[in-house]
Amino acid sequence: MINEETRGDLPEFVEARNADMQKIMDETPIRYHLSGQMQCDKDLLENKMKIAKVRISDVVEEYYPDIAIAMSWGKDSMTILGLALELYPQLDLKVMFTDTGRKFVETYAFANRVMEIYPQLKRLDYHNEVPLLDCDSCRAWKVTAATAAPKHFGLRALIVGIRHDEHPARADTPILTQVDGVFRSHPIVEFTEADIWAYLELKNIPVHPLYTEGYRSIGCAPPCTVKTPEGAAERGGRQQDKEVIMHQLRGKGYW
Repeated sequence: MINEETRGDLPEFVEARNADMQKIMDETPIRYHLSGQMQCDKDLLENKMKIAKVRISDVVEEYYPDIAIAMSWGKDSMTILGLALELYPQLDLKVMFTDTGRKFVETYAFANRVMEIYPQLKRLDYHNEVPLLDCDSCRAWKVTAATAAPKHFGLRALIVGIRHDEHPARADTPILTQVDGVFRSHPIVEFTEADIWAYLELKNIPVHPLYTEGYRSIGCAPPCTVKTPEGAAERGGRQQDKEVIMHQLRGKGYW
């Protein structure tokens, strides 16, 4: 299980999930890839991987130990984690999780499993003090948490796994930016969704179990996230009220 010293004080409603999370961990085999997902240019992917690792090493060398990977436990942040561990397999890297309390139980279980697989990581969980009861309050809290959480943990920099092709509001994301005094590095912005799956399979990186159940993007539990409709965009299963104002949310500090 997780070393609680790295997580801080947990609200009671968070602790109440532990039994369910452990049950799922015990019953769900870890998956390392989803074969036959998508095709990508392998040579181009190799170049993207090399560039991404240079970008990661640049910010780690500059800001360590006051740096963390912004961790959602989804495919993109797991790609960031994999690249970082290739560079620093023994370093006690920090992973920062902004926990709305509304994530899928499978997400919490998968997060625990990842921490068992990579015990050198230090997990930083940032919680709301009370449950967020609907998607609107959840969305508002996540925007605030994106800037409040790094300050809470004394971080000077974050490594964030967002990509240009996943949403129009992220299409012009720079490699490095500063938000509310904290530097953000975006080392995999040129990766495509197909690149992500190819990398995860190539490097045997654990994969969230809900990707096998019709989800292409995983956020908070329903109704905030549902299975991606056939023929829809990658984030087509996300709450669409949020998706259409993503530009505004990013202007307020969201990833």
